[in-house]
Amino acid sequence: MPITPSPRRPAAFSLRSARTVLATGLLAALWLLLPVPPASAATPPDSDAPIIVKTGMYIVDLSNLDLAGNTFSIAMWQWFVHNSPDYKPYETLEIVNAAAFATEAGFEEVRGDTVWSQAKFRATVHKQWNIGSYPFDRQQLVVHLEEGENDSSAIRFIADNENTNIDAAVTLEQWNIKDFYNEAEDHVYPTTYGNPDLTGTSSYPRVSAIINLERKAPWLTFIKSLIGAFIGFSLAMAAFLIRPDQLGDRLFLTTASVFAVIGNQIVLYSYLPPVADLPLVFQIQILTFVTIIVTTFSHVLSSRLVRANSPTLAQRLDTGAGLATFTLYAGCVSWLLQTAITAA
Repeated sequence: MPITPSPRRPAAFSLRSARTVLATGLLAALWLLLPVPPASAATPPDSDAPIIVKTGMYIVDLSNLDLAGNTFSIAMWQWFVHNSPDYKPYETLEIVNAAAFATEAGFEEVRGDTVWSQAKFRATVHKQWNIGSYPFDRQQLVVHLEEGENDSSAIRFIADNENTNIDAAVTLEQWNIKDFYNEAEDHVYPTTYGNPDLTGTSSYPRVSAIINLERKAPWLTFIKSLIGAFIGFSLAMAAFLIRPDQLGDRLFLTTASVFAVIGNQIVLYSYLPPVADLPLVFQIQILTFVTIIVTTFSHVLSSRLVRANSPTLAQRLDTGAGLATFTLYAGCVSWLLQTAITAA
């Protein structure tokens, strides 16, 4: 019995299958070419935005307030909170107004997306003391901490004044600490430091520690600072108690008063910084010198009147000169004091 062959599939079926396979392949290729969305729906961060760094300070030592040397010493812990694991602030930060500084310790701790790092700095800082009203002066200590590598386009500081403080063990013998806080800013320099991407200026993030001081017992310090000048004035006034005909004894007292004022001047120069103007204590020193010169001329004139057989006139001159000198000296010192205290 002959075998009947199986009928073949229609040609239309094969063509339709090929079209289906081709369409499927095209769709698969298009799907592969499409960008795959991220798993998170959050917008990716802007890589050009600066890293926000919250920073504060805890002072553990403040000492060696050297008026003659225009410096003071400080030791403090500085902390930094940000979200960039690659940023190591304790390695790039510098104290720009320090004569010398050192980073004694530094560590970093990562807590999720937050990086918390600390560093201990010790520095000798330059300070131009304002002694115009000394010893009724108020002083402000400033420590400038600045990024040494990253400019303001990469890093931005925010001051953490909530946690900024001074250790209770920090005390100053002659000063009261009124307040202490941090200020953050972008400090602009009139140079690009050769950066080819910049023109004219450059800007670096800076945080400044500001400590305001006022002097303890300023009146006691005033008397101690000018004790030599006041002794010299007293000796010059005591010469009026000697008879006008004893000119040698009078001149001995005025000479001693000059040496007392000169000694006081040397002591002041030893611990006060050199300044261009005349602070209060130096103004009183000059006033005392002028007073001694005036009293010396008065003594010489009264002595000549005695030799001219005018003892009564000489006595009147002595009395009037003594009272006028004391009154004018006290009045000028009071005016200088009032002016300095008002300006402080």
